Amino acid sequence: MEPWFPRAADAVFNRSATGSDAALHRCRIPFNCAASVADHRAMTRPLPRRSTLLIALVIVVVDQLSKAAASSALREGQSLPLLPHLLSLQLVHNTGAAFSVLQGSTALLGLLSLGVGIGLILWIWRERVLPFWQALAAAALLGGTVGNGIDRWRLGHVVDFLALEPIDFPIFNGADVAINLAVLCFAIDLWTRRGDSSLRDNSLRDNSRG
Repeated sequence: MEPWFPRAADAVFNRSATGSDAALHRCRIPFNCAASVADHRAMTRPLPRRSTLLIALVIVVVDQLSKAAASSALREGQSLPLLPHLLSLQLVHNTGAAFSVLQGSTALLGLLSLGVGIGLILWIWRERVLPFWQALAAAALLGGTVGNGIDRWRLGHVVDFLALEPIDFPIFNGADVAINLAVLCFAIDLWTRRGDSSLRDNSLRDNSRG
C-alpha cells in the first residue's frame, strides 16, 4: 500500500497550470520537484519597475566610478596588467559607439543614447512588473546606455579602459559589458518563455487525455 504522504502531494500538485506550476504537475517525485521548482520560482520571480530601475542606477554608478578611477590612475594609451595574460587596463577616449564602432559620431550617438534611455524608462514604468530575465535585460541595457551617454554628453567621448590580452579585441568599459549582458538576458528570457509555452502545451494535452 502506498504511503498517504506522496499521494497527498500528488493531489495538491495534480492540477492544470502553466509555466513553473506545469512542471509541478508533471513531476514524478512531487516533493523533490516541488522544492526545485519553488527555488526556481523564487530566483526568477518578476521584478517591479522600481527594482528594475534601481538595478539600472547601480550599473550607471558603478560604470561612472570605474571610469573615474581609470581616468585618474592612467594616462591615455598607458597599459597596466589587471589579470596577467587575460585582462589589462588601457585608457582610451572613444568618440564612437560600443567597441569603437562609428568613430567621430559623438553628437549622433549622444542623441541616440538619450532616445533609447527615455524609451526604456517609459517602457519599464508602463509595464510596472517585468519577467525576471526581461527585467534584468532592460536594466542592463538602460544602465549601459545611460552610462556611455553621460560620457558623451559630459566629455564628448566615452572612456574605455578594459583590454583583453589573449585576442585582438576593441577596448571596452563596464557599460559595454552591461549592454552585451542585456542581449544575453533577452535571449534567456526568450528561451524560458518558449520552455513555459511547451510545458503549458504538454499540460493541456495531458489534461485533455485525462
